[in-house]
Amino acid sequence: ADVAGVWSTLLGLLELGNVAFIAPGGEGDSVRSEGGGSSLVEEAAPLERAAEALGVPAAKLQKALTMRTHTALAGRGSSSQIPLSPSEAAEARDALTRHLYQHLFDFLVLRLNAHLAPPSSGGKGGEEARSLMLLDIVGFEDVGSNSLEQLLINYANELLQRLFNAHVFEREAALYKAEGIDDAAVSYTSNDAVLAVLSAAPYGLIPLLEEQGKLGE
Repeated sequence: ADVAGVWSTLLGLLELGNVAFIAPGGEGDSVRSEGGGSSLVEEAAPLERAAEALGVPAAKLQKALTMRTHTALAGRGSSSQIPLSPSEAAEARDALTRHLYQHLFDFLVLRLNAHLAPPSSGGKGGEEARSLMLLDIVGFEDVGSNSLEQLLINYANELLQRLFNAHVFEREAALYKAEGIDDAAVSYTSNDAVLAVLSAAPYGLIPLLEEQGKLGE
C-alpha cells in the first residue's frame, strides 16, 4: 500500500506541473474558482488527473491553487478569500508541488530508517541502532541574480556547515579540553554570523520575507 501511495503521489505531482492558468476571458476550459476568481484553469484534464492521484476533490485542489486565504491577525481572526492572478496561481502550484515532495521525501526517510533499524531497537531507531551519515555540502551559487530557491539551497548548506562544525570541530575541541590536550590546533571559521543574517528573528532575511508574504506584499 505504501509503494502504491508513493507512486500515486509522484504521479499527482507530475500532473500538477501540467496545470496551467489563464485570465478570465482567455481561451481554455471555463473552470472557475469559487467566488469568481481572476484565474481559470486552462485545461481541466491535468487538474482532474492530479486530484485523483492525490486523493482530493478536484474543486478543492483548484480552489487551493487559485485562491489565497487571508486571516486577520487582530480582532476576531476573520478570514477572506483573495483571488490569484494566473502568474500567482502558477507560483502557488509550484509551491504546493515542492511542499508535497518534501513531505514525501520525509516519509520515505522515516520508513527506510524504521526498516533498517536493528530488531533490538524495536524498529524505532533506538540507542542500539547504528547509522552511517554522509554530509554533502554542494549547491552554492553566486550569480548576478539568485532566485529564492537558490537562496534557500544556500541557506540549507549553511545549516549543514554549522552542523558539521558542531560535530567535527566543537566536539573535538571539547574532547581535547576534557583530556587535557591543547586544543589550539582545532581551528575553524564559524558561519554563525551568516546564519544570523539569513534567519535570526525578527530582522533576518527569511523572517522578513515570510512576514511580507503573509501581508501579501
